[in-house]
Amino acid sequence: AMRIAAATIDEAESKRFLNKVLPNDKDHRVRSAGVDALADLEEGWEDLVIGRLGDPVWGVQLQALRIIERRELQAAVPHMINVLAKCSPRVQVEVGKVLKAFTGENFDPYHEVWSQWWEDHKEQFKNSPKMLKGGKQEPQQDVEFYGLRVKSDRILFIIDVSASMKLKTKNDNPKERWKEPPTTTGDDEPPPPPPPEEILSGPKIDVAKHELKKAIKKLPKGTTFNIIAFNHLAKQWKPKMVEASEKTKKDAYKWMRALKPAGNTYIDGALRLGFRLAGLENFDKAYPDIFVDTIVLVSDGAPTDNAFNAKNMDPQIILDHVKEWNKRKHVVIHCIGVDMVEGVQFLKDLAAQNGGTYVDR
Repeated sequence: AMRIAAATIDEAESKRFLNKVLPNDKDHRVRSAGVDALADLEEGWEDLVIGRLGDPVWGVQLQALRIIERRELQAAVPHMINVLAKCSPRVQVEVGKVLKAFTGENFDPYHEVWSQWWEDHKEQFKNSPKMLKGGKQEPQQDVEFYGLRVKSDRILFIIDVSASMKLKTKNDNPKERWKEPPTTTGDDEPPPPPPPEEILSGPKIDVAKHELKKAIKKLPKGTTFNIIAFNHLAKQWKPKMVEASEKTKKDAYKWMRALKPAGNTYIDGALRLGFRLAGLENFDKAYPDIFVDTIVLVSDGAPTDNAFNAKNMDPQIILDHVKEWNKRKHVVIHCIGVDMVEGVQFLKDLAAQNGGTYVDR
């Protein structure tokens, strides 16, 4: 019905239907379908799409934003500024990119900064539609992982635990020497971890655990997260995303401590499991419930298959799989290469094709 109404938007009844249902339908998939149907209309779509910038579901906000960007709808500028006050970190980043492209300014995506800019330039937008309600932007602490700053409150960490992760890093900084922890016996608890701010060298798996613990420790309230560890298999910490709390963080640390390096580097399987967790393989492939907006992948080698005698896997096959799973580009993928020899270009391509950043450590 939403698609039919959009196709006949010039009819009074269709316009009434769209104005009533698009903001009010409880099922976000219906609202998402409506935004889709409006995307390529010649006229009459502007107010309806701008209104979805204030949608309670981030995926619908992102859809509206991408239409606004593609159609170069300058009238949306004040609405994007207002939305910065109450959207998720991931949407803030995307809104910031569009505002920069539309205005030529280079401000960070903070509501207060852009609001001040608006006060000085609003005369340029006299004919823009009615403003959305603004609000005070709640500060959101970035997630920092291996020095990479990530803006997300729905983050999935995917960690390589293949056999090569037992090797020591090539970090030669004398201030970052790895200190072998004292041995433990039986069921003794492992030794206390080093100070959170200390950067370590040594076995790559230990550095990865340390960096991951630092990142999880600082996850703010309201953030949901999960962890996948992979070698020739892929296993997840929890069956679904969980909210960051003192209890869930401690559970994550305990699960991480048990990870041991072995096997190969089946990145394709890890990403497949990641997108399943994200909700992008559920029953509604067109408009799924999306639980992850950012993946951070850590690996130290070229991707392999999961055969008994594993061989390097064609990276293009993996990139094609991800392209299919991430059709709407809802999920950003950042990649961290640790002492990479092979597979660097694959991780760079994976990040670049999915809106992320590649970091070489």
